[in-house]
Amino acid sequence: PYERGSGITNDSGTVVVSNSTFSGNHANYSGGAIYNYGGGIPGAGILTVQNSTFSDNSATWWGGCIQNEGGTVTVSSSTFSGNSARGGGCIHNMYTLDVSNSTFSGNRADAGGSIFNEGGGAVTVSSSTFSSNSANYGGSIQNFGGTATLRNTIVANSPTGGNCSGTITDGGGNLSY
Repeated sequence: PYERGSGITNDSGTVVVSNSTFSGNHANYSGGAIYNYGGGIPGAGILTVQNSTFSDNSATWWGGCIQNEGGTVTVSSSTFSGNSARGGGCIHNMYTLDVSNSTFSGNRADAGGSIFNEGGGAVTVSSSTFSSNSANYGGSIQNFGGTATLRNTIVANSPTGGNCSGTITDGGGNLSY
């Protein structure tokens, strides 16, 4: 297995992933499927993911699917299921993450069953669904030291860790149960 990004490693470039499937990838450290890095230049690594599926990916430490360490990630109309990591079962964000029209289900981590945001990272989630994700903290979303805003999003049925943990800004139209 790779240490980072067993499917794709983006070091300060621009990558567009469209109509793709990432399944069964594993990284020994972070970014089970994709590692996005700004190459030391904040915001330089630009990753766009659209109409794609991530299933059964894992990382030993951070971001079972995507590790965003210093870049900008945009995810739209994608599905994440059965992924795992220590932090961020699907996505570990440390810079800028924008998620829309996507579904996260059955993912797990120690913190942030689907998304773990930290270190001043900024997450915006709109028109998405989180269901049956689990973690010790933040069954679906854990915000630790950054900003997280949800709009028109459903976050439900987290078996452990509550639906969200940390400060989450309600942008309106959300449902949590």
